[in-house]
This record gives sequence, C-alpha cells and structure tokens, in this order.
Amino acid sequence: MRAATTGRAGDIVAQLAAELTGELDDLTEQLVVMLQQEDDAYLSVDVDDLRRTVRANLASFVDDLASQRSPSTSSSRDTARRRAGQGVPLASVLHAYRLGFQIIWGALADRALRRGAEWLDGLVRGSATVWAWVDTSSEAVNAEYRDALIESARQDERQRTLLLDALFEGRLGEWKMLGGSLPAIGLPERGRYLAVSAETPGAGVENLPGAGQFLRRWDVQSAWRLRADEQLGLVAVSRDRNARAVRDLLVQVATGRVGISPEYDDAAETSRALGIAAVARRCLPPGSTGVATVDDNPVAAAIVACAPDISSRVVHRLLGGVTEIAKDEQDLLLTTLRAWVDCGGNASDAARQLYCHRNTVRNRLRRIEELSGQSLSNPGGVAGLSIAAQGVRLLGPDLANSPTIAARAGPSRDSRAQRERAKPAGPGYPARRVGDL
Repeated sequence: MRAATTGRAGDIVAQLAAELTGELDDLTEQLVVMLQQEDDAYLSVDVDDLRRTVRANLASFVDDLASQRSPSTSSSRDTARRRAGQGVPLASVLHAYRLGFQIIWGALADRALRRGAEWLDGLVRGSATVWAWVDTSSEAVNAEYRDALIESARQDERQRTLLLDALFEGRLGEWKMLGGSLPAIGLPERGRYLAVSAETPGAGVENLPGAGQFLRRWDVQSAWRLRADEQLGLVAVSRDRNARAVRDLLVQVATGRVGISPEYDDAAETSRALGIAAVARRCLPPGSTGVATVDDNPVAAAIVACAPDISSRVVHRLLGGVTEIAKDEQDLLLTTLRAWVDCGGNASDAARQLYCHRNTVRNRLRRIEELSGQSLSNPGGVAGLSIAAQGVRLLGPDLANSPTIAARAGPSRDSRAQRERAKPAGPGYPARRVGDL
C-alpha cells in the first residue's frame, strides 16, 4: 500500500493499524513486562489474567483504528471493573492505558517511518483519531471504576448490616452461615467488649452522632447499627481504653439517654449485653442526657428490667390511693416523696430542696401514707414507696393515672385496712414517722 493510493490521513492510520493485528501477541507481552516492572500494583494480579485483559484492550484499540469506527469502551469498562475488584488503584489502571497507547503509537510510527515521509505525515495528521480513543477509554475507565467501587461499598455495607443484625439479635446460626467474623465488622477477633444502647431523638436520628469516627480518633474500635428507635453499638475495650474510659468518651457526644453493659469476653453474648445496656439506658429519667450502667442504680434497674406492664402494675399497687387523686396533688406528693428519698429520708434537706418548710414535707408524706397504706416508719413501707417513686420517675409521670393499669391492678383487698392503720390517732401523731430518719 502507498500513501498516494489512500489520500486521506484517516486511511493511512487505518492501514497502519490493520498491519498491527499480526503483532498483538508481541505487543501484549511487551506491555505486560512494562506493567510488572513499573507498577508494583500489578505484581499481585495473576499474570495470565493480566495478559488476557491487556490483549483484549490492545485488540480493541487496533480494531477501532483499522475499521475507522468510534472508540468502543466495552473492554475498558470490563478491565476497570475487574481491577477495582482486585484492589488495583485507579491511578495504576490509567497508567496502564497510557503505556498501552505509547506502545501502539510507537508501533504505528515505526511502520510509517519505514514507508516514508508521506506516511509519517499522514499518521501525524490522523493522530486526532488516536487521541480520541485514549480520551474515551480513560473516561470509561474512570466512570466504571468509580461505579464498581460504589457498588462494592454497597455490597460490603449490606453484608456488614446483615452480620450486625445477626450478632445483635443473637441469631448466631445465621451469623455463622454468613461467614461472620469480628474483623468483617471492623472489630478485633479477640479481646473484651461492651454493648451500647442509645435512644434516638427521632426516627432514624443518631443519639451518638458520628460515634464510630469519634471513637477511632481515640484508638477505640466499634461497630454501630441505627434503627428507628435505638442506636446500637459494640465497642472493643482494652487496658488503656476500658469501660470507664469509653463511658467518658461517649458522654462527650451523647444527646440523650445512653446505656452501656459491663465488659464481656465472648462476642456471642452481644445480644444479652445489649439487653443489659437497654436496661441501664432506661434507668435514666426520660428527657435526660447521660451514659449509665446498671450498677449506677440497682433499684431502678430492677424496675425497668421487668416487662413494662408488670413494672406499671407493681408501681400502681405500691402507690395505692395516690393514683386516684387529682393530677396536681398527685404530682406534688410524688415530687415530695422523690425529694425525701433522694435526701436519705431527711425532711429538712428535702424541704430546702423543695423551698418549703419541713413540716410541709412531713404533712405531704403523711398524706402519702394515708393514701398508699404504706408506713414510712416501717422499712418495708420505705422500700415500697422508694421503688414507687423511682418507677414514676422512670416509667413516666402519667403512669399512676393510667386507667388500663388501674383496672388491671384493681384495689388491694387489705389496702383499706392498711390505710386505717396508717391514719394518725389524733393530734399527737408522732412526727418521727415521716421525719428525719
């Protein structure tokens, strides 16, 4: 073939490219050697795999040039997706395409140079076709590589979510079936852990925003799962970052009630530990912000550990007639009772806290004794009303007025007799019954 017979630069490029078809094997080996020598990322790619993809891309390049058709991107996209899955960096993939272009361009230039100045001139004038293929392939590689990474991240996140749900919900058979491992969710395989239960301020809103990233800054590894009404966490603790240290860190980001479990060794116990953390969380008053453990308030933990209807029934029983009076008076009496309990049974301290006289506190406590049938001079009565005060604080201020609970609990058979026994005999009613104990 002669340049004079082709006339157009595009024809010269096409003819030169067509003659390269028989040299693809040699060009492939040349590029494979260059990639392995110049880029360590390709040393981890199986050489047969590398050879196949290199040849496919060179063949696509040569065929497009020889046929004068628009650059195709099928091979480029397949290669980009494959390399993304193999962990080859995008920069390395793009570098491979640049090297491939250099090899093809060099082979075309050698042939044109042997043919003469007119062929070399035609190749130079037709170089726009070659550059178009390079640009199109690079854009395709960029786009496909990015999409592959996004898809892989989504798949990894779906897998991680499945593993977290199985572990957090105690479905250990499913955990094993999914090939579950702690490193797969970003935690050390061995060590000690603690579970975290945080209420959400709104559906799907984190109580501990960015907790995982925040803890990583303190060299604490953790895994988190956000649900509609609860944010769950599994935290790896160490000698330097024990449960107390993790608690202090979580306090810094908490926006509501948070509970943590005691430390434990076996991650298979995470579901049970989350249950303990949830109890600790509910030991904090509704609407408050803080991080609690069940050891902080054992009485509160005992109350909330029961099923809500059982806890409500017990509290309703203990309060007796207090649940039947007007809401304003009920709130006043229960506030006084809680203050008295918090002050260790000291009416003077409770009065200062409530900004009233201590005799006012005593009178209100007598009223509670009369209505509830409980005696605050009796350790059992003190214990019962202390539990009731905690229950109202934890289970909600409208608990005592719940008609469902009232109907379900019903009046105690001996509550009337107890109330009669609790009534003062006369003006000489001993103040020590509800005074400073």
